Amino acid sequence: GYVAAGALVGTDGSIWATSPDFITQDEASAIAAAFAAGPGKLQEGGVTVKGNKYFTLKAEANLFYGKKGPQGICAAKSGSVITIGVHAEGVNPAYLNQTVERLRDYLESSGY
Repeated sequence: GYVAAGALVGTDGSIWATSPDFITQDEASAIAAAFAAGPGKLQEGGVTVKGNKYFTLKAEANLFYGKKGPQGICAAKSGSVITIGVHAEGVNPAYLNQTVERLRDYLESSGY
């Protein structure tokens, strides 16, 4: 698949669902706080998931793309949930981004 691991995190920082050992409560809270603070916070600090700090490639109000070596991350925010996914080495990041953003769009259309 295109997504090696992922999580659904509430905009309040609560973990709704996650791959095993993917994201800690502190990391989820930090990502939610960074989205709440706006793209500048995401741009300057990147995000950390599973102890890995991903540097910012793109940060918008509801979207974050990051990279750490050959791995990448996409986080897409809807009204009440942040959809997060990472890809492994060798996977085209565009496929990860498309998958995460489509899930966000589906959740948003379902009232989340």
